[in-house]
Amino acid sequence: MQNKRDVRFFPVFIGATAGVLLEIIATLVDEIIVGNLFDDAAFASVNLIEPYTFFEIFLAYLVTVAAAALIVRARGADDREKMGELFSQTIIVCGICGAALTLIYVLFTPQLVRLVADDPAVYDNALAYFKAIRFYPLVDVFDTFMFTYVLYRGGYAHFYAGIIARIGLNAALSWFLGSRMGVMGIGLASIISLAVALAIKCTFLLTKKHGLRFRWYFNAREALEIAKIGFPESAVYMFVVLFEIAVNGFTLKRYGVDGVAAVAVVINLFEMAFYLCEGVSEYEIVAVNDSIGKNSSQSMDRAIRTTLRGR
Repeated sequence: MQNKRDVRFFPVFIGATAGVLLEIIATLVDEIIVGNLFDDAAFASVNLIEPYTFFEIFLAYLVTVAAAALIVRARGADDREKMGELFSQTIIVCGICGAALTLIYVLFTPQLVRLVADDPAVYDNALAYFKAIRFYPLVDVFDTFMFTYVLYRGGYAHFYAGIIARIGLNAALSWFLGSRMGVMGIGLASIISLAVALAIKCTFLLTKKHGLRFRWYFNAREALEIAKIGFPESAVYMFVVLFEIAVNGFTLKRYGVDGVAAVAVVINLFEMAFYLCEGVSEYEIVAVNDSIGKNSSQSMDRAIRTTLRGR
């Protein structure tokens, strides 16, 4: 029987907003620890590498967010076969994209670090940090998909547990590994804590609410269409990449390490303001695609009106 129940606003809105807030807290805790353990040069080094993290987020959003939304659309149409195909294909695409980007980061590590940190005061620390964080895409592309998929499918307990565990573990490991390994330890802490958070979110796949089986399915044309649909949502992260590279590069040349450290604080505040808009946007994606799947103009109308009130 077709699912006629509308997507509720507050569970998705609160889940997405709280999830983003917790992610922001995790980042702030990380930077507070870096600031306390190391000098301004190390703090600046970590922030100079950040554009590569945002590029990975751009890639992850490009291939996963639209896919998760289309799974919701298929659920609205009560098409479990299509849900299974989209879920399986997205897992495969996540593996391919994560491995490909990690390989590029590994092969071109010195060149990529020089591009953003070509200054003796920050190069060594930036290189050490990047040698750890270059493996981040192997985990984070999958985590981005599970973040949206578990949220969209209503696995709120798994969603919150994963994020909260990440904050606590990341803080503890950052302090422990950072004090012993330097900034490379900070990068390793980020990867390990994210992997644990991903594992917790994946426990949702064991529940009846998930109810889909993985199978080897890949349609290149469909995958490209999904990327095209996801581009508007992900493009903002490419803007952040270019913005940070330009601003950090200019600041490093004109004002040195102290200037980069100061600008990093301002950029973080800008990113916080941007992320806080996610809640309404996530609801809109879920509710509209659910309505399309159900082919219900009334449901679509309610979703649009709820979204406009939320904004």
